[in-house]
Amino acid sequence: MNLAHANIAIRQRSVLESVDLSLPFVLRLGKSVYLRLALASLLPAFVLCGILGYALGLHWAWLWLVALMLHSLLQGVFTLAAGQLVFEESVSVRQILKKFLRKLPSYAVGLAFTRTLIVLSSLTFFLLLPFAWARLAYAYEVMLLEGASLGSLWSRCSALAKSQTGLALQMLTCLVSIVIAIVLCSELLALGLVSYLLQLGSPLGSLFDDGGSLFALFGLFLSVPLVATARFLAYIDGRTRRDAWDVQVRFQQVRAEAKASVL
Repeated sequence: MNLAHANIAIRQRSVLESVDLSLPFVLRLGKSVYLRLALASLLPAFVLCGILGYALGLHWAWLWLVALMLHSLLQGVFTLAAGQLVFEESVSVRQILKKFLRKLPSYAVGLAFTRTLIVLSSLTFFLLLPFAWARLAYAYEVMLLEGASLGSLWSRCSALAKSQTGLALQMLTCLVSIVIAIVLCSELLALGLVSYLLQLGSPLGSLFDDGGSLFALFGLFLSVPLVATARFLAYIDGRTRRDAWDVQVRFQQVRAEAKASVL
């Protein structure tokens, strides 16, 4: 990993700067890679939820639970992609998917472990919930990019979030807001187009009347690449602050300039 040749500037950023950078990252660096990954992972998940809800009649409460589990799980695909897009010139979609499938068993167990800790922390009248949530904010990156085992997951996450609890909570709040905003925008746009412009009513359900719709589910899965990228960029900022990556980059640049001047 050559920090000096990263595809984004390695420097300290605020949470909002990392979130703002996520959309250009998806649209410019991600490009066709993210699109193909979405077709290979998010589209089947969306179709599965559609079948469960509309063909098998699964209640919306359970359907949202399944969709949120898939939403959380599939963020790992784009976490791996973002990790490669930052430091590599060419990225293979097939290799990313193979790597994700290879890590899937341990990754799924790790996600279940972190979610269990968060649920248990909420049983203390929510007193420990912010602490546990912040400490596990970068569990995706620690598991998939750093290769942490289940036994070392909490300690590795804690070491990264140490002294950055406030930033982690800000980042998590932004991510939740992004998901809610995209779901609501998808629902409202569809409502305006289908119900009011085309006068077709609500053939695919209504988020506000029925508790969910196919358009709201689409918005949920649409948010996956952006959420995963924003969290990854915040993780890069956390590593920069903890390991002084920006100082390392500057030293590498100074050394390269000194060599060039000598030559």
